Amino acid sequence: MAQSPQIDSITALKEFQDEFRDEFRLYTSFLQQFIPFLMEDFDIGVKLSSLPDCEENESLDEEHLRYSIMHRLLEEFWDIYSEDEVNPNIETIDDIVDYSFLVKVFYWYLKRKPREPSNLRRAKDVEILAQKVQRRRHMFNENLISLLEVQREATHQRIEKEASKRIKREAVIKKVPSQQGSLSITQDYPARQQLLWNPKIYRVRQDRFLWNKSRLFLKTLALLTARRF
Repeated sequence: MAQSPQIDSITALKEFQDEFRDEFRLYTSFLQQFIPFLMEDFDIGVKLSSLPDCEENESLDEEHLRYSIMHRLLEEFWDIYSEDEVNPNIETIDDIVDYSFLVKVFYWYLKRKPREPSNLRRAKDVEILAQKVQRRRHMFNENLISLLEVQREATHQRIEKEASKRIKREAVIKKVPSQQGSLSITQDYPARQQLLWNPKIYRVRQDRFLWNKSRLFLKTLALLTARRF
């Protein structure tokens, strides 16, 4: 059974409500227990200066550290909170609130503590999470452009080859009557050739082909990009 929050926790709840009105209104019942537990009962287990001032400034090692702390925090809190939870549809914290919001609350709590965030004293060449995301996005875009260029060229060659085959296949021998008899000549249909080689028709067919394949290529590209990190 959860205990009543202490004065410091009540003050913190009021400050959080003033700063994040919409979020507090949405998760009032949850936050009224989560914030007091975080402040009064949970032992972070590491120096507070081991973490930066916000999630976006985390290095890869700090991200792993924060994740391990959050995992332990949520497990310990859920053991208590679930005892008072009467909704049968709620089985985990994920059924109540997004993980990203909990990280936001966690760093809000750290800002209330006297400490020197790690990002203020780390080496400049340490890559932070935001830079890593930007680098991966740039790599993804480069790979996507390259892949689409290869795909477009392959599609262009395939359509040209099919058009050439159709022209040869659909060439007809037309019988032209004359006084001397029948004269056989080979004559292609100009209208059919114009339709096959019309740039607008080609562009529509090519774009339709690219659209149908785009989702598969994006999934493949995302997987290949992720494996590089």
